[in-house]
Order: sequence, then C-alpha cells, then structure tokens
Amino acid sequence: MIRMEKQFNERKCLFVISFTLLGSVFLFSSSAAAVDLQADQRSVANARSTWQRTVETISSRIQTCKNYEANIKYWEQRIPQLRQEISSKQSERDIIYDELMRGLYCSQCGRSATQLGGMAKFQDHLHEVKGVQKRLSPQEIAQKIAPYDKELEALKREYGEIEPKYDVQKAAREACSGELWQLGIQLLNEGRSEEWWRNRYWDDTITDSHEKMNEVERAVERANQDYQSAANNQFYSQSSVNTYRGMLDSWLQKVTPTLNQAQCQHQLHQSDFNDFVSAFQAALARLRTEIQVLNEDPAYGTDSHLVNGFDCPIFMLSSNPVFQLSPSVLAILKTQGSSTNTSYSSPSGSNSVHGAPTSCPAPSKAPSGRPRIKFR
Repeated sequence: MIRMEKQFNERKCLFVISFTLLGSVFLFSSSAAAVDLQADQRSVANARSTWQRTVETISSRIQTCKNYEANIKYWEQRIPQLRQEISSKQSERDIIYDELMRGLYCSQCGRSATQLGGMAKFQDHLHEVKGVQKRLSPQEIAQKIAPYDKELEALKREYGEIEPKYDVQKAAREACSGELWQLGIQLLNEGRSEEWWRNRYWDDTITDSHEKMNEVERAVERANQDYQSAANNQFYSQSSVNTYRGMLDSWLQKVTPTLNQAQCQHQLHQSDFNDFVSAFQAALARLRTEIQVLNEDPAYGTDSHLVNGFDCPIFMLSSNPVFQLSPSVLAILKTQGSSTNTSYSSPSGSNSVHGAPTSCPAPSKAPSGRPRIKFR
C-alpha cells in the first residue's frame, strides 16, 4: 500500500509538471500566433491608410479640375468681351484723335465733337456756351489722348495674359479625365489590398483558434485517461482519484470558453469587415458624385468610363469556418457534465458546444462611432 501511494505521488508530480508545461506551450503558441495576428492587423491598418490617402488625393485633384473648369468658363466669356472692348475703345480713341487734329474742340468746356454728342450737337453747344473751335498743339493732343491709350494698353495686357493661360488650363482640364481614371483604378486596387489582408488576418485567426482548441482537447483527453485509470484502480485512494478529477475539471472548464471565443471571432471579424466595406463604398459614392459634377459641361464629354471605373465589386470574407469539438471530447463533456455541478449547456437547454455560443460581446466603439475590434 505504501508502495502504491509512492507511485501515485510520483505520478501526480509528473502530471502536475506536464500540466504546467502544457499550459506554457499553450501560452507560447498563442503568443507566437498573436505576433502574426498583430502583424496582420498592422498590414490591415496600413492598407486602410493607403486608400484613404488616395481618396484625399482624388478629392484634391477633383477640386483642381473644378478650378480649371471655373477659370475656363470665365475666360470663355471674358475673351470675346475683351476683343469687343479693345475694338470699341480703339475706334473711340481714333475718332477723338481725328477730331482733335481737325480742331473739333470746344474752347470753353475742353471736349471734342464726339464727346459732345456729334457734329450737330457740337455746333449747338458752341453757340450756347459762346465758345469757338480750337486747334490744339501736338503736346495738348497727346495729353488728351493719353487716357484712351492707357485703357487700351490695360485691355490688351489682360487679353495677352488670359489667352495663354486659357490654352494651358484647357489642356490640363482635358487631362483630368485620364488622371482621375488612373487614380480610380489605383483606389480599387488598394481597397482590394485591404480585403486581402483582412482575409489573411481572418485565416490566421482561424488557424490560431483551431490550435488553441486542439491543445485544450488533447489536454482534456490525457487528463481523462489519467482520471479513468485512477478511478478504476482499487489501489488508489479516493483523495488521489479526486485530485485527478480536479485536474480534469480544470481542463474541462477551458473547453467552452475556448470554443465560444473561436465562434465569436467570425461575428467580430464580419462586423469590422462590414465597417470597412461601408467606409470604402461611401468614399467611392462620394467621388463618383463629384466626378459627375465635372461631367456636366458637354464641352468635355460625359466621361462615363470614369463613373463606371469607380464601381465597387462586392467584398467578402474568404470563409465561414465551423468550430466544433471532437466526438471524444463531446463524450467526456457529456459524461463528466452529468456527474458534476458544472453545466455546459446554454440557457435554452441546447448544448452550446454544438453550435453558436450563447452570446458574443458587442464590438467596442471607436471615437469616430465605428466599431473598433480587438481580437486579442
């Protein structure tokens, strides 16, 4: 009997050591997986930042194109106005100059015939003010004509500055279509990049969850074998059997939380994935609207390929995994659960290990109002 107790104590020590080592391996493997998941999370965040920067670039480019178009529309109206004003001012200047050279100038008020309403009114005016026609010197004529020359110079200078700018900005506006189309394709590719990284993150999370579940299942099976061996051996005392049973229960208590966490991951990932798709499609819709505003001017065509280029394909998670326990662990749960106070059933009476967990935690909210998922 003493020899049996000694063997039991030795075996108990080995079991405790193995239990501790197994727990350490479990934590180490989880920690290693966590490093990979954290790297995936960083890649997801980088992908999000990349396409958001592209959205800002497109928005800025669209505003630049709108500025081009506003200038073009203004100059399209201003250029013919300037041509008319220059021609009119040149004619007025030439007529006044001719009249001054011929002496059609009032000595009393200092105005020419045209400025007084024409030759008929000019003669009446001279009679009314008791003035006479006065011939001016070349210096006086130059002084009188200088304001007309100054106005003509300003109009011609404005015309000379506008015309080359108009040509340059018209060419730049016409190039906007191609630039926006290229940026739109870049944006869609970057959205697909975030989708790829999210699916990789999801696949790695699935692998991590399965590894955790497998570790717990193997530990439960080993602990159950040791418990059954002790319970069926008449040389073991009841306290020794209870010790093995306690170790089995400690592992059984890890089963349901591990499974529930794995099952909740899909809900949390899907929620965050939906948030990404919603934000990305909202950005596309806003950019599509802004591009359509640019297309309202028929002078530059409809650019329908731009709008079509921003159509967003449907994004999806790559898989919808089924997390379930092995038949052997289910049998242990059923057997041990019926003989202890530990319950592995949901409040509705269905066993939670067969399907979805009873409830999953709601995603925490980011300051922006969007869900912020913390998977670990």
